[in-house]
Amino acid sequence: MLNGFTLALVYVLVALGLTLIFSIFEIINFAHGEFYMLGGYVTYLGFAVAGLPYLLTLLLAIVVVGLVGLVSERLIFRHLRGKTLNAFIVSLGLLWVLQAGTQLSFGVLDKSVPSAFSGIIRLGELIISVERFVVVLAAVGLIAVLYAFLQWTRLGRAMPAEPGHGGAPRGQGVHHDHHRWHGQPAGRGRGRAPPGHGGGARLALLQ
Repeated sequence: MLNGFTLALVYVLVALGLTLIFSIFEIINFAHGEFYMLGGYVTYLGFAVAGLPYLLTLLLAIVVVGLVGLVSERLIFRHLRGKTLNAFIVSLGLLWVLQAGTQLSFGVLDKSVPSAFSGIIRLGELIISVERFVVVLAAVGLIAVLYAFLQWTRLGRAMPAEPGHGGAPRGQGVHHDHHRWHGQPAGRGRGRAPPGHGGGARLALLQ
């Protein structure tokens, strides 16, 4: 039961990134899972192969996936905003490119990441590993931070209003360059995946 709850929280993080991108660009990015996968492989290379500290590896994964998301927005998705069919076809192509590139680079077998946190926590009859407990805390914390950002900051409140109400952000005091502003949620949305995947790599989520 706890395993399912932990896995569900990781999927919630992935879904939040996908939803954030859709709310801004009106695009369903079918390659979003591959960005999630990319975060896992960055964690694998940094922590399991290079031996970097775990928290540093997570930050590196966030930066790398965020930058890849930003580049894909600038080169691909910026020109497809609101074009649902075109974006669908292009994102499928990007999905296949990322999958094929990963398979050529790492092979098709799962990669194991050593546990960053050892030990167990006992709460009465409830027993949970420290690693899973950290994943749950990190996931809940990230969800809370995103909620606070969207509810209580000018930029966050302007984001959901932008697709259908172009003047709403200005009405809330947000003045921005259109293209520069739209690059930010792409980086944030893709960067949402690595924390969940870094913490969930031991949960056999690497593809």
